[in-house]
This record gives sequence, C-alpha cells and structure tokens, in this order.
Amino acid sequence: VTARAFARRGLPMQLGRARHRGAAYSAVLAGPFPSENQAQQALATLRQAGFEAARILR
Repeated sequence: VTARAFARRGLPMQLGRARHRGAAYSAVLAGPFPSENQAQQALATLRQAGFEAARILR
C-alpha cells in the first residue's frame, strides 16, 4: 500500500507512523472527508482497488 496509490485515486492522503508494544508501524491515511457519505464512498473505492484492510477511523 502506498500513498501514491491513494493519490492516483484522487483521495487526500497522509503518511503516519506509530509504535505499539515496541513494534514500529507505518500507515497511509486517506482523508479527512467532509462527510460520512464521502468517507464511505472512499472506503468502497479503496476496497475495490484491493485495499481490503481499509477502514474508517473516527
């Protein structure tokens, strides 16, 4: 999963990093979206593109 893949789909994106129990994680975040409906549409787009683990965080 890359930030470029999100951007190619016209989605606003950010890169994020976190540590949990000593393990480092990287994440590509799409958004923010002005409405729940737009977030749901973006989620559907990402899942159809093969990003099955995509989810909405509030």
